[in-house]
Formats: sequence, C-alpha cells, structure tokens
Amino acid sequence: MTETMIELAHRVRVETDHRMWGLGCRAVCSCGWESQWTCEDAEDALRAATDHVDTAIGPPDRMDRAMSAMLDLQDDLANIVLWLAENWSTDLPAPKVYSYSRDHEGYPRAGVRLLVYCPSAEMLRQAAERMGVPVTLNPVAMPVRYQEAVRDFGRVRIDAYTDAPETTE
Repeated sequence: MTETMIELAHRVRVETDHRMWGLGCRAVCSCGWESQWTCEDAEDALRAATDHVDTAIGPPDRMDRAMSAMLDLQDDLANIVLWLAENWSTDLPAPKVYSYSRDHEGYPRAGVRLLVYCPSAEMLRQAAERMGVPVTLNPVAMPVRYQEAVRDFGRVRIDAYTDAPETTE
C-alpha cells in the first residue's frame, strides 16, 4: 500500500492569544491569508476562514460535484456496512444489493438500495424493529400489495417487505 499526502491550497488553522497579549483568535490559511485578531472565539475565526475559502475557491464545478457525490456515497456505504455488522443478525433475511437513483434538489442522485424480502409478517416486524421504523402498507397500487419497512441512510436505503395480507372488501 502506498500513502500519498495531499497538500491543500487552503488549509486553515486557528490561532488563539488570550493570555499574553489578549488578542483573541484569528484564522490563518496556508495561502498566506489571515483574518483580523478581533475574533472573539474560535467559531468566529472559523466563520471568517469559511468566507475566505468560499471566495478563494469559488462555486463548485461539475467535477467538484461528481467527486463530492462519490465521496458522500462512499461515506454512506461505510456507515451502512458498520450499521449492518452491529445491528443485523443471521435470524433476519440477508439483503440483496441493487443500484438506486432518485432526484435530489433537481439532480439525479446515485445510491444503493438493499432489498430484504421477509417470508412472513412477523419477520418483517422484527426487521422493522431492528431498523427502528414502522411497518406500513405500500401506497402504490400494484397487482400485489405489500407491507414494508423503509429506512434511509443517506444514499443507501433498506427496504424490507412482505406480501400484504388479503383483505375482503
């Protein structure tokens, strides 16, 4: 394995001086920019630094958005892997992995969907309890109605489902 260190053009640190000169706090960027010492606390200095970085870098371009989307998906996948390892058990059905896309703020949003077919309503109830969500009747009119328990983990979604009981109307 090879490790590579990336040096950011705008890496910011906060300096504090409350004792010696009583100057307060300021943000200092690796590009040479510095905020005034008039910042009362570190949060004020960080706000000044955020304004500096936003101005220096400018709005994100298409590549920035693509990289951010992939990194967000990577984070959500890592989180769901840990959540499943800590919370899912062998007495529940194993999820099947599918690609998943939906609109988010006017843009398509790539993700992953984990489908969990539960052979009984009781098993669905257990899966829903484990996920911390209620069991609901899917509102979409399809030839076969089903009950479901759905939980979103950012760009990853778990859908546990089973056939709905037949009703006589």
